[in-house]
Amino acid sequence: MEKVYSDLSGLVGYLKEKIKLYNKKLSKENYIKFSIEKLEISTSLDYSFFQNYSLNYLEEEIWDHNDRSNFILNEAKSYKDYNDIIYEIKQKLENFGLDKGNPEPYLENFLNIVLGHENNLSNESDDIMALLNDLDHNELTYRSKLFLYGVCLADDITSFDLDDFTTIRRTTKEDFEYKVPLNLYLVKENLHFLAVTKYRVPSVVIETRIKTKYSSYWILSKVEQALTMALRLLNPSRVTIGFFEAKPNSIFSSEFIDDLPDPMYWRYSIFNMKNVLDSDKLNKLKLIFSEYHEILKTHVGFYIFDQNEEKNISIEPIGVALDFYREALLEDKYVEKQIASAVMGIEALILKYSDNSKTGKFVYRCKRLGKLFGITFNDFERVYDLRSKFAHGAGVDLEYGDKYNASLGMLNFCRLLLLLSLELKKKGLEKENLIKFLLNEKTTPDVLTAINKIKSSYI
Repeated sequence: MEKVYSDLSGLVGYLKEKIKLYNKKLSKENYIKFSIEKLEISTSLDYSFFQNYSLNYLEEEIWDHNDRSNFILNEAKSYKDYNDIIYEIKQKLENFGLDKGNPEPYLENFLNIVLGHENNLSNESDDIMALLNDLDHNELTYRSKLFLYGVCLADDITSFDLDDFTTIRRTTKEDFEYKVPLNLYLVKENLHFLAVTKYRVPSVVIETRIKTKYSSYWILSKVEQALTMALRLLNPSRVTIGFFEAKPNSIFSSEFIDDLPDPMYWRYSIFNMKNVLDSDKLNKLKLIFSEYHEILKTHVGFYIFDQNEEKNISIEPIGVALDFYREALLEDKYVEKQIASAVMGIEALILKYSDNSKTGKFVYRCKRLGKLFGITFNDFERVYDLRSKFAHGAGVDLEYGDKYNASLGMLNFCRLLLLLSLELKKKGLEKENLIKFLLNEKTTPDVLTAINKIKSSYI
């Protein structure tokens, strides 16, 4: 362990003993506390709800901020190893090229956070390691929570581990209750609005750790989108993000909160598409997560504004298809548009721009794949015609039941084709390999192996 760690540990312990003897100056702090009486969860719904809540104004006496800061600074300077600590922090700043960086503000902020109980870290050891991690500009580890609508756990399941660091569990009322200083209430205001306007809150949360060198919205957003897409690939379902929060192992990097990245869930939904996760589905989700999560992170989320990319990201078929699939699932107005989006997602994976007779090739390749997958839906001529009519503003003369069946059929087919494309990507195979296989399956036997895997695992 570094000498600076033991020195900082000694300083914190020294100040804690001094605080016990100090006559603190107190001041009043105003808080807002949001409490829920009881959270109701039912697998007949894909969200949780509550009827009774309270939003209370509290006034408490706390150690005056200025008094605390002055006391800590003065007492820290009297500590026997204070100069050594300042020197060690300065060395770390210089190692990162900040040769003129003043180390005292770093130490002062650290001590105010640790001794003022304003941090969200678990103990003193974690606090010190977080400071050293910041000073060395090491990789950050975010502990994140992704709250989701459109999915719930079966009655006999409360939590399930997707890997050593990722757990999906039921939400509890403690997930939504909070107590914050009045001047910070606006930070939580969207969450409060989300909860009390419809009394509906997400029934599932995925907790995981995200390691990143950069404190970046784009990186964290890609992780939340990849987790959500894994659930959507389990079966066609309207899984939407309620909110997302991530707290880093850092003293100086702030937590990340994304309140409403998806459309409000209680907007009109064309179909009642939801996931009730029993043991079988959870094991399938675990397989999707373990095999394709890293690929999904690359192909979902933001691209144009990603500041951490050194070059422009080229458009890839699988990324386009994932976007169309998501768009189809979240469509809340036209069934025709839902079908058209699913069809365009499929086109991105099996057609080339240079193809002649695209309609014929689309129908032939879909029917070949449908037969190999063993699915019964094969009305590909009609859905491709529907997509073309909708794209050109023409009406579609179909009964609602026919449109319903066509939509579910194409969404499921798009889902299977996406899973197949992810499996091929994992093997180093691309769209061109799939097209060659559909023309002559003997040329690329690895594609048939991948098809059989998707058929046995996800149908």
